[in-house]
Amino acid sequence: LQALLLASIDGRDYFGKRKVAKQLMIFTDKVSELDLSAEELQTLHEELDSRIILVDCSTHPHQNAQGSQWDALVRTVLAPYSDGGFDKRATYAGPSAPVGAKAVTSLALALHETATNAAKYGGLSTPGGAVRVTWDIAGDRLHLEWRESGGPAIAGPPQRKGFGSVLAQRSISGQLGGEVAYDWRPEGLLLTMAIPRARLAE
Repeated sequence: LQALLLASIDGRDYFGKRKVAKQLMIFTDKVSELDLSAEELQTLHEELDSRIILVDCSTHPHQNAQGSQWDALVRTVLAPYSDGGFDKRATYAGPSAPVGAKAVTSLALALHETATNAAKYGGLSTPGGAVRVTWDIAGDRLHLEWRESGGPAIAGPPQRKGFGSVLAQRSISGQLGGEVAYDWRPEGLLLTMAIPRARLAE
């Protein structure tokens, strides 16, 4: 797995390689904590290219040594699905909230895996589909809703959780002490997250 990750940085300059390699090492450590099966590791191998968005999230202009902003992180994750604008296909709204440097990777991973699943099977898998992400801050928690529409009709929860869903849930609950809930509605997935603000700021 490490060899696959490190191979993805070929062609970058020396300082670029050091920065990317550091982020990929963090990602490798997080994956190693998840006790993945051989099948899940194979899925990870097949989807490795898309994981590089984690590096984009951590090296984007909105990221610095102190962390990021929640809205900038969501915008970065949704950008590949926006079709050139955030007015229809992939939209978001909510107050600005600081995200600490340690939390950025876990959050980007969870959001990106959810977006990847939406692009494969949900609201972003059809031309007329859409995703709407909203959040607010109440008390000591940030509450997020990921609402999909216009995708294939959903008959019910999947028979087994896919790699992306497992990784997203473990990133939020296991690494940030948050909660994740999936509501598989016929018109589209409604995913909710609740994350302690103290952990968000780490």
